[in-house]
Amino acid sequence: MNREDPIPMGELVIKAANGRFHVDERQRPDSLLIDEIILQELVAFLERYFERGGSGRLLDAGAGSRPYLPVYKEFFASVVSIDIPGSPHGIAGLDVAGTLHRLPFGDGAFDCILCTEVFEHLHDPFLAMKECSRVLKHGGRMFMSTPFFNPLHEIPHDYYRFTPFAIRHIAACSGLRVVAIGQKGGEGAFALMYVTYLWMRFWLKLSERLGNASPFLGSLLTRLTIVLPQRLYLGLWKRRDGQGDAVVCDEVSVGKFSPITLGYTAVLEKNVAPVVAEME
Repeated sequence: MNREDPIPMGELVIKAANGRFHVDERQRPDSLLIDEIILQELVAFLERYFERGGSGRLLDAGAGSRPYLPVYKEFFASVVSIDIPGSPHGIAGLDVAGTLHRLPFGDGAFDCILCTEVFEHLHDPFLAMKECSRVLKHGGRMFMSTPFFNPLHEIPHDYYRFTPFAIRHIAACSGLRVVAIGQKGGEGAFALMYVTYLWMRFWLKLSERLGNASPFLGSLLTRLTIVLPQRLYLGLWKRRDGQGDAVVCDEVSVGKFSPITLGYTAVLEKNVAPVVAEME
């Protein structure tokens, strides 16, 4: 796909008149907080390491419906999306059907890899990370996100939860260095999303009892009880010193992270020099 191709409308990510990207809260109101944090961390990653109108090539690995296409398309001349044929995310717009366990690309084919909320669904994350490393150019970078405290989803293909130390270890075993790791909020984010989850469950159960579809998701009540609290938290998250800052690789230690978080984002880099994995 080339930069001139049209961008699908009505997707998760919207570009505002001021040029800034934000999540369309109407698409997935119950996960607005998580989606917005991933989006803002991705934008920061792209703006830091790449230039708009660049000539590089990006792989969206586990792309699903390609929700971040409007964002990364501005930075690369060519983008390729891949996901498994049986993905539940509406894969009609994919470029390639395949698996991360065996990527159908040559060595060093990409300058950048994007992999959001995918590794928990891979039965062999070590093999998948090695494949990502293989197709990434030397000096290339990878942006990934993964959940931690999160309900089971896409059952039965929900296998793992990763700590920052697991991310660093899997990356090192694949010849990648973790440049930085960020959290998707702390205890407050977890508490908010847990209450939101229970509230949504209540309305779903009520709908089942009433025997019809609940109008809740499209109502003012949704905005007041689901969307607004998440918007308030996001405002605090962006303003609080250090809250949105990623921890650099050499500082990955217990004291640098909240013990409770919704998940992590990570920036990985493929270096010419070998990366040594920590062993017991």
